[in-house]
Amino acid sequence: MAIIDRNGMLQASSLDKNVKSIDLSDRKHFLVHKTSGVDVSYLSQPLVGRVSKVLTAQFTRPIFDGRGDFNGVVVVSLNFDYLQKLLLEQNGTSQHNVAVFASSPPGLGGDKRQVATPLIALSGIAQPNGPLKLSSAATWEQKQIGKEMALKDFGLVLRVSVPQEPFQRKLKFNLALAVVLSAMLVFGVGYYAFQMLATIQSRSRILRKLEESQIKANSANAMKSKFVSSISHELRTPLNGILGFSELIGMSDDIAEAKRYGNIVNKSATHLHQLVNTLLDLAKIEAGQMEVVKIRSDVRDLCNSVLSIHRYGVEKKGLALDVKYQSGMPATIVTDHIKLMQILNNLLSNAVKFTDEGAIFITVAFEQSQWIFSVADTGIGMSPEQVNQVFERFNNVRLDDELSSERAGAGLGMALCKDFAELLGGSIHVYSELRSGTVVKVLLPQTDDL
Repeated sequence: MAIIDRNGMLQASSLDKNVKSIDLSDRKHFLVHKTSGVDVSYLSQPLVGRVSKVLTAQFTRPIFDGRGDFNGVVVVSLNFDYLQKLLLEQNGTSQHNVAVFASSPPGLGGDKRQVATPLIALSGIAQPNGPLKLSSAATWEQKQIGKEMALKDFGLVLRVSVPQEPFQRKLKFNLALAVVLSAMLVFGVGYYAFQMLATIQSRSRILRKLEESQIKANSANAMKSKFVSSISHELRTPLNGILGFSELIGMSDDIAEAKRYGNIVNKSATHLHQLVNTLLDLAKIEAGQMEVVKIRSDVRDLCNSVLSIHRYGVEKKGLALDVKYQSGMPATIVTDHIKLMQILNNLLSNAVKFTDEGAIFITVAFEQSQWIFSVADTGIGMSPEQVNQVFERFNNVRLDDELSSERAGAGLGMALCKDFAELLGGSIHVYSELRSGTVVKVLLPQTDDL
């Protein structure tokens, strides 16, 4: 037993009557009473006494003077030899554990256990030739079956328990056996069902593939027939012009008339040349053999080169041509300039072809790290159905039969524009309203990689 004064200094000890004053103001069993001001008992976690020099548990209670002011602490220290004799009994062959937990005693918040780790944990195994030993913290964490009792007056919870394992071993074995048998039954039924399902799915896949192959074969035959029919017509038209007018040239004695026939032959040959080149480009794209060669090109020079090709046709039809470049845009673009020029050439060609009056507007801008090339016209426009089909091959946009021959084309230009735009990492978009005009925008990413 020991007495600690209000300042935490040891004043008396039953172990040494002449003990010198020792500072215990840092001990929790002193601080808990000094700070709470409540007259309750307290049990500390095991610690080595500064007087006894052995592992002990500290039972403490505060001292108050006549005015109710805190005046010190009375300490009763119990070593674990005594606790083992008090709390554990050897009863032959059983194993049991005893633990003391801290709780909040009356005046400090209730009587429920505060923490899962016990202040004192003792584990005993009946051994004929050996004493019971103090358990480690890890021993206490094992699953236990036991009973707790709250010692409300002392702020403690006492628990006596035995391990679950001896009671659960047989139950676990029976459960494991039941699980194995159930698993075998489920596996057998599941395996049979899986085999049946796999057979059905396999047959379904085979039938589906056969149907898809049939659809693809029919589609390929239809595309082949359409291609042969369309390309035969497109090739025959300029060839007939070349043959017919070349024959008229040989028969004509008028130089002016022969010259006019020669110009028609030249236009037919140029059209035939462009058609063959377009077919070859589309074939290369489908075969994955179209190369993209990027160089740094001046944007204005590139656009002016394309405009110069169509300026005569624009002036001949009496159309206005308005070209605008966004202020502050980069002067150069890194791309395959040949393919970009083919895209712009096809778009301008369509704009001139389908515009009888009004104007054609060319706009070049740079926004959000991408180039925007826009070709707009005030021509005949397209219906929503025609817009949806504009990128289909051999698709000719015509308003009526009267304009068909006048605006004849192979129906490959827009398909080639779309393929080229995607090859360059961009996209193409068409906006149109019937009899109001069309706007086509080509979006290409900005890149410095050559």
